[in-house]
Amino acid sequence: MEFDLSHEDKEILFEFITESNESLGGSELILLALEDEIANSAQVDPANIDKIFRTFHSIKGSAGFIGLKELSRLTHHAETLLDNIRKGKLALAKPHIDIFLEVCDVLQMMMEHLQNNLTEAGMDLDLDELIERMEALTNGDLPAEEAGEEPEAPPAKSAPAPQPAPAPVSAASAASPGDELINQEMVNQYITEATEMLDSLEQDLLALEKDPGSQELIENAFRLLHSLKGNSGFFNYQDIQAICHTAESFLDNVRNGQVVANSKQISLILQVLDFIRQAVESLAKGKAPLIPGKAGLIDLMKDMFGIEEPEEEEDEEPEPAAKPAPPKAAAKPEPEPEPELTFAEPEPEIEEEIPQPVMEKPAP
Repeated sequence: MEFDLSHEDKEILFEFITESNESLGGSELILLALEDEIANSAQVDPANIDKIFRTFHSIKGSAGFIGLKELSRLTHHAETLLDNIRKGKLALAKPHIDIFLEVCDVLQMMMEHLQNNLTEAGMDLDLDELIERMEALTNGDLPAEEAGEEPEAPPAKSAPAPQPAPAPVSAASAASPGDELINQEMVNQYITEATEMLDSLEQDLLALEKDPGSQELIENAFRLLHSLKGNSGFFNYQDIQAICHTAESFLDNVRNGQVVANSKQISLILQVLDFIRQAVESLAKGKAPLIPGKAGLIDLMKDMFGIEEPEEEEDEEPEPAAKPAPPKAAAKPEPEPEPELTFAEPEPEIEEEIPQPVMEKPAP
């Protein structure tokens, strides 16, 4: 990457940074929950391993596409270690969790450097030492104190969810199957961050009503909605995710200069925030974060915002089921989004599993 980037290149880079941070934030939460599961000798859900794998794989592919060699190199080694774990070649142990958490921290530092400098040059990080330790773990070399603990339960499909906290049951009921490792601590963090984002959004939108031409306010509001949408998608809170997606699409058009927001449109978003806030409050009470009349509200928003495209983000999860059908559909390769994720040593089975960049830690 060079310092002198075009406006379009900067947009691509900043979007990559935002989405990567969201995905890394979600992966850190899963890793911390996995650490507790291992400490309690509980079974490990392979779906959670897959989520972390997709985070590293997605960052690696996007970094390769943009030309960020160091990011791509680091995530390639993390992805390789995770792939051995998810394929059952290695049993997940605490040293693996520790190094993945360290990788997440280093990646976030690299993202911050990119945000400030628009280049990888000048990063004061010893990636070689970290990569060497990952390679040792990939080869099965555990630290001496862990070597006797190989019998850690390999990924099992029938996770009986022996979590001590009962509250995650209500959160898990609102999440997709295989999210047993989403515990109450993670849900509480989501609630706290969502509330903070809604408060900041409200302030930005109220200011935007008075100054509709402020690009800074528009960008701030867009990023907050994007982060809230990503976090909600990670927990599979589909009502909040869908509402955020529609509002975010409108603000994206505004920030790109395609439309100018008027007071009625901004007022509608403020009202929409009240619906989202009520859903978050329901979650805090142990209930599912549902938004009554979601479909009608989305239609109203689309009419008011002039949005015509169908909403597809919620339905991205089921897409992998359609993958076994390419024999007769050789002439229709368009649905596969793989081209941008073929940077380093691609494995066919790995690339087929990437649905989207996964959730990023929102900016505090």
